[in-house]
Amino acid sequence: MVGTASGGDCQTDTAAVALVIDSRKVGFNHHLLSVGMTFKKCTRPLAWSVYQGRKGQGRVEEQLVFFKQVANMMPSATEIWLVGDTEFQSVCLLGWFGPRNWPFAIRQQGKNKVCWAG
Repeated sequence: MVGTASGGDCQTDTAAVALVIDSRKVGFNHHLLSVGMTFKKCTRPLAWSVYQGRKGQGRVEEQLVFFKQVANMMPSATEIWLVGDTEFQSVCLLGWFGPRNWPFAIRQQGKNKVCWAG
């Protein structure tokens, strides 16, 4: 199940928006994947998807399908910034954001380490 919102009072007069991404358990054996658009201190729901899944994080394949749909909703001139939780730290998913020039800030666990090549 996929839904989208339209209208609202957060009209953009510039080409930069932040997308806040989240996933929550909703009921027994279901998860909600959602994206809200933030602009000028205002966040509104943009799209959501409900999928079956046991306890834990959603599958990257489902996330990719969802974000492809979100990308199709965004005007090509829009500068997109993503903010999310550790749910979205998959290298495959983050690699998909890169070629689209969608910078991201993904919260990480304290035990994760970054090593630079060289």
